[in-house]
Formats: sequence, structure tokens, C-alpha cells
Amino acid sequence: MTPSHVYAKFLASQGLDSVVKTSHLYIMSSRLVNVRLDADRLRKAQTLRARGMALSDVVREAIDERFAALRRSESPPDVRTIVRRIFEQYPDPPDLPSRDYDVYDRRAAGVAILRKLRTFRR
Repeated sequence: MTPSHVYAKFLASQGLDSVVKTSHLYIMSSRLVNVRLDADRLRKAQTLRARGMALSDVVREAIDERFAALRRSESPPDVRTIVRRIFEQYPDPPDLPSRDYDVYDRRAAGVAILRKLRTFRR
């Protein structure tokens, strides 16, 4: 049993844990984080605290929001949306002639690309 658990049991045996509610403080496994604030953020934090908001809740919510955003950014990209945006940003010119091959046929596209490369190199 850890010293904090022993102390929590001692408080409980004296009836002090329900009065002071400290047993939770001594057995919880959270960490204390110190944060340096500039004058503007300190003023904002004091205003939030004066309005009854617990700063620890504000920090926890901010961490959760940033972590969720990080997870969203790590999700696989939506390729269809990316390609659609590229075509919207760089559309084909209206006077572009149609291709002489089926763009959905791999072999035909490969032959056309090689033909274009050969004529370009000469």
C-alpha cells in the first residue's frame, strides 16, 4: 500500500475524509502541471475563475479538443475530395481538344503517354 493510500485510510478512520474530502486527492493518479502565463492570459484566467469556471476544467477541455483535432488530422485523406479540389482549382481550358484514347483504359492511356513521351524527346 502506498503512503498516500495509508494517509487516506488514516483520514477515513478519523472521519476527516468526508469533511475535508481529501482522500480523493491523495489516492488519485493525476499529475499537477504548472503553466507559465503572460499578462494577457493571466487576466483571462482570472476572469474565468471569477466567473466560477475551474481552470483545471478549462485546461482539460483544451487538451481534449487539441487531441481530437490531432486525431482527425491523422485520419486517412479523402482522395476523392482532394482530386475534386484539384480539378476545381485547375480546370481544363474550354478549348482543350478531347483525347484520342479512353482515359479509363489503362493500356490505352499507357500507350498514349509513351507515344507523347517519344514525340517530346525527338
